[in-house]
Amino acid sequence: LKAGVRHLDYTAPEAYNIGADRAGFLRGHLNNVYGRFVSGGKPVMWPEYGSPLFYYGGGVNRDNYRPGAGYSRLANEAAYYAGMADFIIETKANGALGWWFPGGYRVDEMSDFGITNHDGTLRPAGAMIMEKSPLIVKGFEKEEREKEIFEIDRDLYASGYAGLFTEFSPRIADSFMRGKEPVLKTAATGTTTATVPRVAVGNTPYREGKNPIKYLSSEFDFVRLGKAEVIESAEMTLPKGKDAVLECRVANTDEPLWLAAPGPGRVSLSVTAGGRTEYYPVKRDTAAFEAADFKGIKLAGEPEEVTLRMWCEGIGGFGETVRLRLTYK
Repeated sequence: LKAGVRHLDYTAPEAYNIGADRAGFLRGHLNNVYGRFVSGGKPVMWPEYGSPLFYYGGGVNRDNYRPGAGYSRLANEAAYYAGMADFIIETKANGALGWWFPGGYRVDEMSDFGITNHDGTLRPAGAMIMEKSPLIVKGFEKEEREKEIFEIDRDLYASGYAGLFTEFSPRIADSFMRGKEPVLKTAATGTTTATVPRVAVGNTPYREGKNPIKYLSSEFDFVRLGKAEVIESAEMTLPKGKDAVLECRVANTDEPLWLAAPGPGRVSLSVTAGGRTEYYPVKRDTAAFEAADFKGIKLAGEPEEVTLRMWCEGIGGFGETVRLRLTYK
């Protein structure tokens, strides 16, 4: 939910491990809260969930399949769609797309998740969507609740977010059912590059140049040299005999605020070319998902390789590295 969220209009969790009763569905509220937390408040739309009449065969294959197979589970399917709709409405998620529309035997998955019959009429699950969806479509008003804060750390779990979900989803559900508004934070929430915890990925001590700092990250939107433009490491051909002028845009993709003022925590673009490194500070403080522009950086002497990375005073390099191999004609 976090990795590409800067480029997305919404986060999109799936729902195959929640359900049964209200508390069971509300475990999924962690995905709502987490999705908004890591995206800076973007909408959360659930694009896949369902309850199969049969799945990976379940005694049904393409040879013995007949229309009507699995119909003893139609009520279960309808109940699941009702539970998901109530969950979306109650937690004020932004939308949902169930899986799947056409009923019948799906050959590759040996399943039937459909909400319609073979003649196009709605199964009970489809009818449930028709009943519940207007309550979702009309939107919702913000509800004021007392906040309950949960500090999370994905690095505590070898399975990443899956481990975090196992631990926190029932706690988030309980918080919501007690009338609270669950809110997430990390050890880096509210920090700057001067105050960010000095810990490495994996919760080991940070050692400059030896391991990656945990709560600082960046990505390049573009790098231009003359008329050539790339978005990642690449080979480029430039005009011979002319100083190349570099410009780029780099985004802050984690929580701490990048500081522009001189001193510990000042963030700069490091440009290494011809065995020499120069530093170009950001022009203004740069918050999460904002980007810093760098222009008019001249590369003299026709270097064969240029390396770009963000740099924090007192910490060192962090985030994406772009390496440009240059030839001149």
